[in-house]
Order: sequence, then C-alpha cells, then structure tokens
Amino acid sequence: MAVSPLQRAKRAFVIVLQSIAAAYSVQLDVTRESADNLVTSAFRRVAKKVHPDKGGKLVDSQRLLAARQVWEDALRAASANGRPVSGKSSATSSSQFYLSWGAESRREFRIQSEAALLTYQGFNGLDHWRRFVSFVGSSFKRWRVKHWCATLETNTDGTDHAHLMLQFLQVVDRTTRSFMFEGLRPNVATTDLGGEGFCKKRMQQSINRGMFYVWANKVGTQLDETGAQCLAGNYGPVWSTEPFRYQVLGAWPEKLWKQRKLSHEVCRNYLFLTRDGVCFRKRNLEAAREHELGLAEDAEIELSIIDSSGNTIRTFTRKPEKEDEDAKKIPLKEPDYQRNSGNIIIPATGKWIFLQQF
Repeated sequence: MAVSPLQRAKRAFVIVLQSIAAAYSVQLDVTRESADNLVTSAFRRVAKKVHPDKGGKLVDSQRLLAARQVWEDALRAASANGRPVSGKSSATSSSQFYLSWGAESRREFRIQSEAALLTYQGFNGLDHWRRFVSFVGSSFKRWRVKHWCATLETNTDGTDHAHLMLQFLQVVDRTTRSFMFEGLRPNVATTDLGGEGFCKKRMQQSINRGMFYVWANKVGTQLDETGAQCLAGNYGPVWSTEPFRYQVLGAWPEKLWKQRKLSHEVCRNYLFLTRDGVCFRKRNLEAAREHELGLAEDAEIELSIIDSSGNTIRTFTRKPEKEDEDAKKIPLKEPDYQRNSGNIIIPATGKWIFLQQF
C-alpha cells in the first residue's frame, strides 16, 4: 500500500521525536500510528526539554521544530485537498500554544499564538527605550494588538533588555522578523509567568500572569530620571491606572519572590494590593526575611588592630558575640586604647589589646 505524503511526514516527525526524547531521557509512548493529539502532546514535552533556555541544544530544537513544520504543512495540504485528518487535534487547533520553526526563504521562528512574550536584548539607555515605546504604539494596527505591557530591565552583566507582552485580537501567524526594532530581533516565548505554558481552559488568566510578570517591579527594573519605573502599556493590575485592568492572584507575586525576582518590600506591598491570601503569604515572607537578617548578623566581620600612627598591626575575622558578659567586664581606660571607626588603636607604647566584644 502506497504511503501518502501526510503519513510519510508524520512518520518522519515521530522518528525525530523519539530520537531526541531518548537523548534527553524523556519517556514517550507514541508511535507513527498514534493519534495526532497524542503526538502533539509528546512534542510539547520534548520541546520543553530541548529548548535552549532550559539547557537544551539549539541544533536539537531546530531539528525538532523543522520536522514538526513539515508535518504541519502536510496536514494543511491534506485538509485543503479534502482529506480527513486523523486524531482529535490538528496543527491548526494546537498551534496557538507553541512556536514553530517555519520553512520559508530562510528558516526562522514563527509566532502562532494568541499572546507572546518578546524579549529584546541590546538596549542602550533611556532614549532607546523611549523610541521603542513609540515604535510599539505605532505598530498596534499592523500587529492587531489588544493588550500590551513593556518594561526595561538590566541583565546581570550590566546590559539592558526590554520585555514586551502582547495579547492579539485573535490567533496570529507571524515570523519574529515582523517584530524587529532598529535591527533587534526579539526572543519569543508563548509562556506566561515563571515559564509556565498557557492553559487552554484559563487562557485569559494565563495571559494576565504573563502581563504581570512584565508589569511587576522586579529586581533589575530600570528607573527613569524621575525615579519612576520604566513601564509602558495599556494593561495593568486592578490597582493601576491603566485603561484596561485585570485581577492579580496572590500566588503571582509570591512566585516571583520565591524566584528572587522581587524584593521583600515589593512582594509585601503586592500581597496587600492583591487582597488574596495575605495573612499566610505574609507570614512566609516575614519568616524568610527574619532568617536572612539573622544570617547577616552571624556573618563574619573583619577587624583591624592599628597603632597610633595609623599602621595596621593585625587584621583578623570573627563572628560577633551576642551574649558574652565576661567580655563586657574587661576594664579598659584611656589612654590604653581608642576606638576609631570600629578599629582598635594601640598607643605608641606598643601595648596590645584584644577584645572579644566592642
């Protein structure tokens, strides 16, 4: 029996899927005869593992997405020819939840989603940021944007990047090239807060979580000349002044705080503003904060002993003693010693003084 182009594409895709899954120790229970929805589900599991941001190799991610794209093209061709597509899920119905690697004049990522988080690396100062905000505002109609939020943040190496969360009027199918700004092509993810995938049953809530991730005053968020957060958009939390607003769950700022992306004070403020599970989340926050303060107090401190001429005699480290009554009873009088900015100054007589607490 002759094999159709659709069957051939699916079999090739499943072979690639199984091969990459084995390399990344992902257990799959799919074959070339499996329903399309099962193959799609297996693809999502493997795609998360091989994504470069999750520790995977770019070549494996490209290979997997290329095989998926060939299968998608075969599905569309079969559908256009009137051939029924097997399985409960087709490429069209599931496309809004992932990025595909398109086979065009040059291969590049395509956004096939109702929303997406774009990250632009290589920003250079506030003027660059302001031009970006104007660029986004002028692209609304072309992108068919419904809600958006953008912020400017600093990387650990000191460079800047911008996050842009977009919700479209409907599912779009675009390449990342269409979102380029002054030669900067964005990295794109169809995931929401903390890297979680969009939930089909609660799609709008998932999008709102992604919006809050961008909107939140995270560690490293840039400030303008007035000290205000570099933030722009038309969609914000219910307590904001944006034209369109959404409810924020207490779990959202708590998760960012657990990931060390929010400071204690910012998270505490957000918890009260959400009015959702404030008491038990605040207890967790305060307990962690008290623990960190205790660790800071117990940390070793460096002390120096210098003579009256300013020369360092000895440098040593010690942990501060919280309770040591014997040390407090040591009788020391001038001019035996002097204190100067935490140092012990020994008179020119050369007399040494060692203190356990001062």
